[in-house]
Order: sequence, then structure tokens, then C-alpha cells
Amino acid sequence: MERHPVPVLRYSQRYLALARAPFARLSNYVDARNHISRRWLAWLGFTLEPPAPYGVARLPFHKFHMPGLAIPAGRRIESDEQKESLKHV
Repeated sequence: MERHPVPVLRYSQRYLALARAPFARLSNYVDARNHISRRWLAWLGFTLEPPAPYGVARLPFHKFHMPGLAIPAGRRIESDEQKESLKHV
């Protein structure tokens, strides 16, 4: 990321559209000390929750999440975001 920020940012948006397609929600944790990753996740549109102790060492981590694009069977695609993101899949 630090060596080639532009390609990483460009391709991460494309990959995120693919990653969101099969899931109703994406979530994970990021170390609160990892400032670059936190900025990148926020730039991608993830919501970062306040840091809280996590893991065996109970270090501060942010939970991050965003809605996925999975559409349950029989449900219509309603939002423009869902329509636009599925064009790239």
C-alpha cells in the first residue's frame, strides 16, 4: 500500500464490489494502531466502530462493517448502489 498507493486504491474498489456481491454484510476487525489500514477502510466506505479490547491480548481493535449486496431469492434489487455494484460482477 505504501509503495503503490494509487493502484491499490483503484483495484481495492473493484475487488470490494466483487466481495460484497455474495454477502449480506461484510465485517472484520482492524488493530487500532494500524492508522493506514483504518484510513483505507474508511475511504472504501466501511463504518469503523470505536476501539474495544479484542483477542487474547485484549488490544484495542475497531470492528468495521458495511452492507453486502446479496439479494435473497425472490427479493427485488431496489437501491441504485446495488444495481451499480452488480454491473461489475
